[in-house]
Amino acid sequence: MIAATQTYPHVDMYETGLRAARPVLSLLNKNSKPALAFGHRPMLPHVMRQSSLDSPNREIQARAREMERHGALCATFFVGFPHADVPYAGSSAVVLTDGDAGQAQTLCDELLEMAWQAREQFVYRIEPLEKSLLRAKEMSAGPVMLLDHYDNCASGGTMDTMAVLAPFSTRAWRTSPRSRSAIRWRWSRSSARAWAPASRSRSAAGWTCRRSA
Repeated sequence: MIAATQTYPHVDMYETGLRAARPVLSLLNKNSKPALAFGHRPMLPHVMRQSSLDSPNREIQARAREMERHGALCATFFVGFPHADVPYAGSSAVVLTDGDAGQAQTLCDELLEMAWQAREQFVYRIEPLEKSLLRAKEMSAGPVMLLDHYDNCASGGTMDTMAVLAPFSTRAWRTSPRSRSAIRWRWSRSSARAWAPASRSRSAAGWTCRRSA
């Protein structure tokens, strides 16, 4: 039995639990005889284009829910984590029906074909960091937030890359009107005390960071 979330960000964990439990209970009560179909497509959708609030994943997940309303025990389309170093990295689908393997495969293939036909929409056009920084520097309204999406623990990041911060140590940024507000550090008092004395300051790449109240 396989049932996965149909939202990204994942906000349907409770509903997914119900979707996974119902076929199991039905099988245990001998009310159904599940047949499972799996499929895969050689595509690596960018995580910034995977939201179930946007096309094309919105329509694919809507179709999966429709399949379940019309008899499929479970229908799941996995957009896929593109950075996973596994043979089946990328998009795949699993559909579970009551005893009809052919129908399960047909529905599974339909979800995959929807994704394949929309594969260009899963491409994220990345703006070079230098261009993003330049745009941020020239903006008159604020605040402006620069987020390093890839350096996060959920995506396997080490949480220690300085690529986004490095340009702020240059003279061009130090003399910019935004230089005093480009970076703001926040942390809790208890965490700060655990790591260093309250009076200690640390300096890196020309920046001095002190614990703030």
